[in-house]
Amino acid sequence: MKRISFLFALLLTFKLALPQGDVIDFIKAGTHDAEILFENYLDPYAMALGEGLNNGWFQTAETHKFLGFDISLNITGIQIPSSDKVFDLNGLSFTNMKLAPNSGTLAPTVAGDDMPGPEIIVFREPNNPASEELFRFNSPEGSGYDMVPVPMAQISFGLIPHTDIVGRYVPDLEFSNTDDDVTVGLKGIGLKHNFKEWVPFLKHLPFDASLFFTYAKINAEVGFDFTRDDYDLSSIPPERIQNNYVHNNDQRLTFDTKAYKYGLIVSKKVGILTVFGSVGNNTTETNIDLLGNYPILEDGGTEVIINGEKDPLSLDLGSATNIAYNGGLRLKLAFFKIYASVNRAQYTSFNAGIALGAR
Repeated sequence: MKRISFLFALLLTFKLALPQGDVIDFIKAGTHDAEILFENYLDPYAMALGEGLNNGWFQTAETHKFLGFDISLNITGIQIPSSDKVFDLNGLSFTNMKLAPNSGTLAPTVAGDDMPGPEIIVFREPNNPASEELFRFNSPEGSGYDMVPVPMAQISFGLIPHTDIVGRYVPDLEFSNTDDDVTVGLKGIGLKHNFKEWVPFLKHLPFDASLFFTYAKINAEVGFDFTRDDYDLSSIPPERIQNNYVHNNDQRLTFDTKAYKYGLIVSKKVGILTVFGSVGNNTTETNIDLLGNYPILEDGGTEVIINGEKDPLSLDLGSATNIAYNGGLRLKLAFFKIYASVNRAQYTSFNAGIALGAR
């Protein structure tokens, strides 16, 4: 039952974190403008998911004895600041669209409020004031969640002196409803080495100090069903619309997020209480691809042509690297350990969990 609950929580995280169905409306603006919109809309959750992967690996600098282990469940909540809950459409370089008059310029990101953004007009010739208007749509609403939860299960064990190996693994899981399908899988590995035990003048000092390295990767995707009927072309006579698009059922948006972290962790044990802190280099990378065949409108002179475009978007959000600071407490009760910490990198996050282990 606990395993089922954890898997459901992980799927729920990605159900929240991956975009809502009408984010696909961005493709209506054409591939160039859609790429700009997708990147600005999704970037806060991409960053939050990466930081979530880099959290909760260790709660002490102390390492296990040979064959000692911990099995832990923890959850990280990443707080997205107000500045990343909106983005300014007015400052972006579009080619096929303009903002409707008096509709505002600030659009919600995926972490923003659950309300539609500014109205966007797609013109046949955007730079021609007398150009024909093709259709309008609103920038999609946000999810309404500015705290991204990332649950995690892991096992840590000692095999070589003063060194812990940590593993995270979740096979590809699927969640379906009437709107879309979500699939997510996860894997990761971490190493922690208590170097203090090898240094004579440090060995007898009353604290533990370890170096650590972690790597984790999440693959996730959400399915869509976007057809030519999603365009409102009611203002254009049917005889002026040429449809070359053939629909398929393989439309999906995929996330590939990787996270790396290395640094130093120090801890002090006082009875059943352990105080720990760390500093490290925090890196996240995210690639987003819009896969499948999609209807794209093109100017055909006197006609509007609807062509199919396969795999229209591939976004590399690049690497975000920053220094991460972490501090927290762990309480040991018999075989159980309860812990909580606060992490500060690009975003602030909070981690709490429970572990069961020995040695």
